[in-house]
Amino acid sequence: MDALIEARFVETFVCERQRKRLWRELTTPQQRKFGISRICHDSDVLYITKLRELGHDLDRDRVFMDNVRAHDTECYVLSADVSLDGQTLMFSDALRAIRRSRCAAVIVGTKFALAITEPMSHGRCMNLYATSPYPYW
Repeated sequence: MDALIEARFVETFVCERQRKRLWRELTTPQQRKFGISRICHDSDVLYITKLRELGHDLDRDRVFMDNVRAHDTECYVLSADVSLDGQTLMFSDALRAIRRSRCAAVIVGTKFALAITEPMSHGRCMNLYATSPYPYW
């Protein structure tokens, strides 16, 4: 766990009224998995003004995907999967690893966060949160 990156994520993307609770969940080993799942499933946790819903298709946001391909950058992974949690990976590698995983996860970049639910019967839901419309890098 990189406390500095996680603190920046909470400060940037989490609604003020939820920050203390989510920070406590992320820093408590017994509650961490629940906190990560809440980020991915509970729309009241993150700033809705920064949300770009992607549904099940990451390619719906062409500008984002073009930036990913052009500027594959290091990202931090928050995941209920302990083998991925706290890892720093290139975005493309993080996305590939999360797609293989059966757990909810968040990819945290410098100006974006991509929340991905665990696989469900209708696929995985993805929500992109960005600090500004474009660019994300």
